[in-house]
Amino acid sequence: MDNFNLSFEHQQRRKNGKTKIVHNRVQFKEGKLFDKEGNEYQGNNKFLSDALVSLIYLKQNDADKNNVDNKSTIDELVKTKEKIFINQRDFAKNDDYGAKNIFWNPKAAFEVFDLKDKNKSLGVQSAALQLGHELGHAYMNVFYGVQDLKFDKKTYGKETGTTLNDRENFIVQNFEVPMARRLPGEAIRVNYDQRREPITPKGPTSTEKENQ
Repeated sequence: MDNFNLSFEHQQRRKNGKTKIVHNRVQFKEGKLFDKEGNEYQGNNKFLSDALVSLIYLKQNDADKNNVDNKSTIDELVKTKEKIFINQRDFAKNDDYGAKNIFWNPKAAFEVFDLKDKNKSLGVQSAALQLGHELGHAYMNVFYGVQDLKFDKKTYGKETGTTLNDRENFIVQNFEVPMARRLPGEAIRVNYDQRREPITPKGPTSTEKENQ
């Protein structure tokens, strides 16, 4: 397990009624997931299934080919010896990347609004596209040394101004926009500060609201 990894957490109830957090890891390679022994993952964890579907979706039509070096974001991360972990996150929180950890929620899609007319809806970005955005941060960190948030108050306070917006807009333009343009039905935002409202989608790659 030296390459790109997916990790997930879930609650497991013990016989005494208490719960514990279980943390497992699998590797994404050639459109499949593999366990630490190198065997194809045969489990039924929903988060892992959603992550697998989303990674395959992001590679459709070479959608993950970025504008930085015109390479496949996912393929290059798979080949690197750096360990990048995708962790399950609650809907109440936004997706994040920091210190080679992606925090992602497959139920967190976003409705995007026009940059000037903030009440004009441009459509929906899937949860999978949010994952693609965070993979862009991982890519810039691993291959270009761009540092991101370390999830401590001191660092975060320094990152909330122009530096943060510049870096986020770079990811939007060079990773998120190319993906959105090549994938079916994805809304395109051109600026990190564009209004977005969270919605619950039908699935991780869907741009339709649940129960619509």
